[in-house]
Amino acid sequence: MSTKNSKLLVIDASVLRASGDENATHPTSKNCHQFLQNVLDICHRAVLTRDLEIEWNKHNSRFAQAWRGTMGRKKKLISTNPLKDSALRAKICLIDVILPDLTDNQRSDVKKDIRLIEAALATDKIVISLDDNTARKYFTRAAKEVEDLSELKVITWVNPDKPEESPIEWLRSGANIEPERLLGFSGIRKS
Repeated sequence: MSTKNSKLLVIDASVLRASGDENATHPTSKNCHQFLQNVLDICHRAVLTRDLEIEWNKHNSRFAQAWRGTMGRKKKLISTNPLKDSALRAKICLIDVILPDLTDNQRSDVKKDIRLIEAALATDKIVISLDDNTARKYFTRAAKEVEDLSELKVITWVNPDKPEESPIEWLRSGANIEPERLLGFSGIRKS
């Protein structure tokens, strides 16, 4: 695959933390390992913001450390520092209105994950994360229910631990935008 088809992926620390080595037996560890290995082997690159780097440093597996080193040597870690979008943050922080049933910890997690959205909006609009139950659920619902949050509708969100999402095949075929992967998707998701 040529570099002109390369996508910039915003990879959440949850994926690095969960990734095991090639001998991993736990399904999530195996899935994250395979996904990251494919990012390395294919032409795609990873976005590295200051905030993401701090999270990556806190939540690293041994494999993830080696992966980061190889990605860096191959010039596949792309540093960027997107501006914090105060208008977007203010809209997203209306959590109580959109999802009043969130716990305080879940609210905190959603606010923390705004940085993933900001980095995605500044690059190729792709987030790779294991967080389906809080962040993805919230951002998907916000994209559909809050008219002022139209910028969320264009974010692709992929969970490498969801075989039904075919994350490896998606990477290999170019990590292209597919409607059912968008946070603002309104149809029926493939299973």
